[in-house]
Amino acid sequence: MDCTKGVPVVSMKLLGERNLRFMLDSGFYQGADGILPGEVIRPALQNHKAKDMGNGFFLFETVDIGAESYKTVWFAETQIEDGRGVEGFIGLSFMARHVVTFDFPKGVLYLRSISAQARR
Repeated sequence: MDCTKGVPVVSMKLLGERNLRFMLDSGFYQGADGILPGEVIRPALQNHKAKDMGNGFFLFETVDIGAESYKTVWFAETQIEDGRGVEGFIGLSFMARHVVTFDFPKGVLYLRSISAQARR
């Protein structure tokens, strides 16, 4: 996790080979786990890494954050013009499926998945 520009940013792999920078935004909740611009979504669709679910929503079968892989992560498409060098946002829907711990002094984000039983 990088906080050098005043906001928590994590690296994620969506397409297998390239790390993308995502801002963590607990205020984002729009029926998706996060948002991505079209220029990131299009190659994922062409490489069959994502499925178009209609109405501007896309399902990525696998997303890697650090050494962990996450399945069925939903993204909405929107243009991002934030000027902080981020390529996407991860929102509350994704974080709500985890116990999230921010260690700002060490620059580490810890995610522990919540079991389906615990979410009820």
